[in-house]
Amino acid sequence: MTSPPSRLGRLNGSKPPSDHLPKLEDGLGSIVQVPTEIPVMVLSRAILFPQSILPLHIFESRYRRMLKDSLATHRMFGIGTVRPSPDGWEENEEEVYNVFGIGIVRVAVNQPDGTSSLILQGLCRARAVNLVEGKPYRRAHIEILQDQGKDCVAMDALSAKVAELVKIRAGLGTLYPKDAIEYLASLRYPGVLSDLVTSTLLEDPQEKQDILETLDLLERLKKVIHFLQKDIQRLLLAKDMGNKLDDNSAALN
Repeated sequence: MTSPPSRLGRLNGSKPPSDHLPKLEDGLGSIVQVPTEIPVMVLSRAILFPQSILPLHIFESRYRRMLKDSLATHRMFGIGTVRPSPDGWEENEEEVYNVFGIGIVRVAVNQPDGTSSLILQGLCRARAVNLVEGKPYRRAHIEILQDQGKDCVAMDALSAKVAELVKIRAGLGTLYPKDAIEYLASLRYPGVLSDLVTSTLLEDPQEKQDILETLDLLERLKKVIHFLQKDIQRLLLAKDMGNKLDDNSAALN
């Protein structure tokens, strides 16, 4: 289960002691240093995983300012996800999960109307410690969350199971090309495998948030397997119902 969310506007805690957190590999062979204070863009269903790619269109004035500030400094910001209300209908932007992904802007194209289109690549998981006031957009002091667990036989077996389910799930229909699916299934590092499979193939934002918050690699792989199996069962049921409807239509004709 996901942990209870914190409101980014009402977090408790103190400012981290240094201006920067440990250095990270950015996915393209370069080393970057994530600042302890990061802008946070709040969205309703988008969740950013390390190494994943998230296209964004920036049009709100506060986020246009955020992008300008980010591009002038470290090119990074976080994607905070709004927690759905119990009835699933109303959303309150103050209710945001305090674990989120931080990404780096790879490409940003300014449009004539002042909006921008950009590509954000995930760098790491982070937890908000407290809110920084004084900007038109959210900023938070953060701590980096690292994967936990070492390679073992069980982890290898779970990774192989995920790769097997990826191929089954793709066989039931996906927007991604065959080469992309084969790449996913070939990934060997459990953290990257579980994150990119979740980002690519799972649709439920609460399931994705659950995976994002799970730091133990064995537990994360188990959850990915569970969610993939559930999704496969749903698609098989829908396919079976569709076949029965086709048979009934043929019989009537």
